[in-house]
Amino acid sequence: MAETTELGFDALDREYLFCMWPGKDQLPKERAAELFSIISSSDSAVVYLNDLSYGKWEIPEAPFHPALKYLSECHRSDYLRVYLMHYYGGGYTDIKFTYKSWKGAFKTLKQSDAYVLGYKPKKIGMSEKYQDPVFLKEIEEKYLPFGIGHVAFIFKRQTPLTLHILNRLHKHLDEYQGQLMANPSRTQKDWLGKILDDGSTSKYPLHYTELGPDLFHLSLYRFKDKIIHYDIEPIHIFSKPIAAPGFANWKKQFSLEYIPQWPFSA
Repeated sequence: MAETTELGFDALDREYLFCMWPGKDQLPKERAAELFSIISSSDSAVVYLNDLSYGKWEIPEAPFHPALKYLSECHRSDYLRVYLMHYYGGGYTDIKFTYKSWKGAFKTLKQSDAYVLGYKPKKIGMSEKYQDPVFLKEIEEKYLPFGIGHVAFIFKRQTPLTLHILNRLHKHLDEYQGQLMANPSRTQKDWLGKILDDGSTSKYPLHYTELGPDLFHLSLYRFKDKIIHYDIEPIHIFSKPIAAPGFANWKKQFSLEYIPQWPFSA
């Protein structure tokens, strides 16, 4: 079980914004443009973690769960963002196109008695384990108006909320550790029943959202009175345009400037 102790430092106070690509595969050029948009637009101290650096954030007195090394890169990111938010706090964003400053968001959470700040989601995506219509209706009516998206948020560290979600995550990994050791992830995005490139069916035991949105939203549901909203939602640069002033020009700028120059691997 995780503990609430004075470990690490306060990344909220320093306004650190974490993002990561925690696998051995190369960061795609398109994602490079999105990474530089975070650095350029967020007005934050951006901490980019990759496969070589995320281990430096492990606290010896609070080690990573031993099942971490068997997880897919996506699930590894789901785990690490919870670990970082509990022991360090601060902001987290997926590597998606960022065109808004986070300065006001950090200030708003610091001045609030809330535990977490994020953007309002349009829907809550959860795995097939939670597709009971009655349950989903309850989530939509009682949590969605208060909930936040899973890809960009700011947490205060070592609150009852971060302790709750990290303990739930560790308990979940305790239950699946044996299965994960027997069937570790074989792809960046792996899930139970996925058809792999060689035509075989994945025996990796976890659903795609099982360590992320499933645990995230169910935990926040218990603390919905400690959530505040702020518009920090990023967008995947190559998925769709948005009606924001200058967005098309920003997208073109970051594509032309950074994609051809991206030589780095994780």
